[in-house]
Amino acid sequence: MVSIWNEHQQKLSLMPGWTTEIVINAPQARVWHRATDFANYQNWNPFIVNAKANFEEGGKIYFSEDLQQFGQHWLSAKFLAIEAPYSFIWEGYLGVPFLFKVRHTFTLEALSNH
Repeated sequence: MVSIWNEHQQKLSLMPGWTTEIVINAPQARVWHRATDFANYQNWNPFIVNAKANFEEGGKIYFSEDLQQFGQHWLSAKFLAIEAPYSFIWEGYLGVPFLFKVRHTFTLEALSNH
Protein backbone atom coordinates (compact mmCIF):
# COMPACT_ATOMS: atom_id res chain seq x y z
CA MET A 1 0.00 0.00 0.00
CA VAL A 2 2.82 2.43 0.77
CA SER A 3 4.41 1.91 -2.62
CA ILE A 4 1.09 2.64 -4.36
CA TRP A 5 0.65 5.80 -2.28
CA ASN A 6 4.20 6.91 -3.07
CA GLU A 7 3.60 6.26 -6.74
CA HIS A 8 0.41 8.36 -6.73
CA GLN A 9 2.04 11.08 -4.65
CA GLN A 10 4.93 11.24 -7.13
CA LYS A 11 2.55 11.48 -10.10
CA LEU A 12 0.59 14.26 -8.41
CA SER A 13 3.73 16.20 -7.53
CA LEU A 14 4.78 16.10 -11.17
CA MET A 15 1.53 17.63 -12.38
CA PRO A 16 2.29 20.74 -14.40
CA GLY A 17 1.31 24.10 -13.03
CA TRP A 18 0.32 27.17 -14.92
CA THR A 19 1.87 30.51 -15.67
CA THR A 20 0.17 33.87 -15.70
CA GLU A 21 1.79 36.92 -17.22
CA ILE A 22 0.61 40.45 -16.56
CA VAL A 23 2.12 43.60 -18.07
CA ILE A 24 1.94 46.51 -15.62
CA ASN A 25 2.70 50.02 -16.83
CA ALA A 26 4.80 51.05 -13.81
CA PRO A 27 8.44 51.03 -12.72
CA GLN A 28 9.70 47.70 -11.42
CA ALA A 29 10.47 49.18 -7.98
CA ARG A 30 6.86 50.32 -7.55
CA VAL A 31 5.48 46.94 -8.61
CA TRP A 32 7.90 45.19 -6.21
CA HIS A 33 6.74 47.43 -3.37
CA ARG A 34 3.07 46.62 -4.03
CA ALA A 35 3.67 42.91 -4.53
CA THR A 36 5.52 42.66 -1.21
CA ASP A 37 3.22 44.96 0.79
CA PHE A 38 1.30 42.03 2.25
CA ALA A 39 -0.61 44.13 4.81
CA ASN A 40 -2.40 45.87 1.92
CA TYR A 41 -3.22 42.81 -0.23
CA GLN A 42 -6.91 43.08 0.66
CA ASN A 43 -6.98 46.54 -0.98
CA TRP A 44 -6.32 45.17 -4.46
CA ASN A 45 -6.85 41.40 -4.35
CA PRO A 46 -10.57 40.50 -4.22
CA PHE A 47 -9.84 37.06 -2.70
CA ILE A 48 -7.62 38.17 0.21
CA VAL A 49 -9.34 39.31 3.40
CA ASN A 50 -6.18 39.72 5.47
CA ALA A 51 -2.47 39.02 5.00
CA LYS A 52 0.65 39.38 7.10
CA ALA A 53 4.18 38.21 6.50
CA ASN A 54 7.68 38.01 7.86
CA PHE A 55 9.21 38.76 4.46
CA GLU A 56 12.57 37.01 4.64
CA GLU A 57 13.81 33.63 3.48
CA GLY A 58 12.40 31.05 5.86
CA GLY A 59 9.79 33.55 7.08
CA LYS A 60 6.07 32.82 7.06
CA ILE A 61 3.16 34.43 5.28
CA TYR A 62 -0.35 34.05 6.66
CA PHE A 63 -3.42 35.09 4.73
CA SER A 64 -7.14 34.67 4.87
CA GLU A 65 -8.84 33.94 1.58
CA ASP A 66 -12.52 34.30 0.84
CA LEU A 67 -13.34 32.01 -2.05
CA GLN A 68 -17.12 32.13 -2.23
CA GLN A 69 -17.47 28.56 -3.45
CA PHE A 70 -15.19 27.22 -0.67
CA GLY A 71 -15.72 29.81 2.07
CA GLN A 72 -13.18 31.74 4.08
CA HIS A 73 -10.06 30.05 5.42
CA TRP A 74 -6.54 30.85 6.66
CA LEU A 75 -3.48 29.63 4.81
CA SER A 76 0.15 29.78 5.75
CA ALA A 77 3.25 29.42 3.64
CA LYS A 78 7.01 29.73 3.93
CA PHE A 79 9.22 31.99 1.82
CA LEU A 80 11.75 29.74 0.09
CA ALA A 81 13.69 32.42 -1.79
CA ILE A 82 13.71 36.19 -2.13
CA GLU A 83 15.77 38.11 -4.68
CA ALA A 84 14.70 41.75 -4.40
CA PRO A 85 13.43 43.37 -6.58
CA TYR A 86 13.16 40.47 -9.03
CA SER A 87 11.50 37.44 -7.49
CA PHE A 88 10.19 35.63 -4.47
CA ILE A 89 8.92 32.09 -3.94
CA TRP A 90 6.63 30.76 -1.26
CA GLU A 91 5.29 27.31 -0.62
CA GLY A 92 2.33 26.35 1.49
CA TYR A 93 -0.43 23.82 1.80
CA LEU A 94 -4.12 23.56 2.48
CA GLY A 95 -5.05 21.13 5.23
CA VAL A 96 -2.17 18.68 5.43
CA PRO A 97 1.07 18.98 3.40
CA PHE A 98 0.79 15.66 1.58
CA LEU A 99 -2.73 16.38 0.32
CA PHE A 100 -2.51 19.77 -1.39
CA LYS A 101 0.80 21.64 -1.56
CA VAL A 102 1.27 24.74 -3.67
CA ARG A 103 4.34 26.72 -4.68
CA HIS A 104 4.06 30.24 -6.07
CA THR A 105 6.93 31.92 -7.88
CA PHE A 106 6.61 35.65 -8.51
CA THR A 107 9.06 37.04 -11.07
CA LEU A 108 9.24 40.71 -12.02
CA GLU A 109 10.97 41.56 -15.25
CA ALA A 110 11.36 45.10 -16.56
CA LEU A 111 10.36 45.35 -20.22
CA SER A 112 12.14 48.68 -20.68
CA ASN A 113 14.16 51.26 -18.74
CA HIS A 114 10.96 53.19 -18.11
